[in-house]
Amino acid sequence: MKHPLDNKTQDWCEEAQPHLSLSKSMLKFDRVASFMSKAVHKKGRVSSKDFMDFTGSGLRSAQRDLKALSKMGYLTTDECMPKGYLPTEKAKYIFGGAK
Repeated sequence: MKHPLDNKTQDWCEEAQPHLSLSKSMLKFDRVASFMSKAVHKKGRVSSKDFMDFTGSGLRSAQRDLKALSKMGYLTTDECMPKGYLPTEKAKYIFGGAK
């Protein structure tokens, strides 16, 4: 805390930055995990628009995140236009819940 008679400015934002980035990444993880749980239980394919609506991200971010999930083996693409995604067995195992 700054002393009341100290006229020097204090940069308190630098101290808060590591906590801010951690909470943003955890929030994104939570949104993606929730979306994957929804995708596993949904019949049919999911699209970029589904991801946008669920996570609140923009179109390009949704496309980028879905492509990353596909590369990590959680989704497969059908290569149709518009592009759709289906959950893999890996995703069903992790996000499908207890059977």
